[in-house]
Amino acid sequence: MLNVNEKQKTEFEKLKEECSDLVFKAEGLGAIEFTKKIFLKTFQKEDVVFRVERIPLESYGKISAILENMDMKDIKNIDKFLKSFIAYPVEAKSISYFELDLDALLSLINIIAEFQNKPFLFFEGTRE
Repeated sequence: MLNVNEKQKTEFEKLKEECSDLVFKAEGLGAIEFTKKIFLKTFQKEDVVFRVERIPLESYGKISAILENMDMKDIKNIDKFLKSFIAYPVEAKSISYFELDLDALLSLINIIAEFQNKPFLFFEGTRE
């Protein structure tokens, strides 16, 4: 049973618990690198190293509507969103990379949104 007073964990808190290698990079507008388990087309969970980069606010404002109105059927917009933020792996810039792991895709989208909106959460104690 869920305790009503228990605050929901942020994506950053979840990521920090899951990934011992979360690192904030003070490059450009900021970037984070971390390893996440993804169920891939090999039908196995594999550790995948991600690099997510922040983008300018004016650019984010243009694509934030994609996130708010995202429909999982709208692959073109999801791909545009992923391409804007994911530096590597290159394959992860396409929704097809996550075909067998929708939970990982949704988690990554939430991590990206939280990092773009609240970068200060990520550089406290995770700086390289």
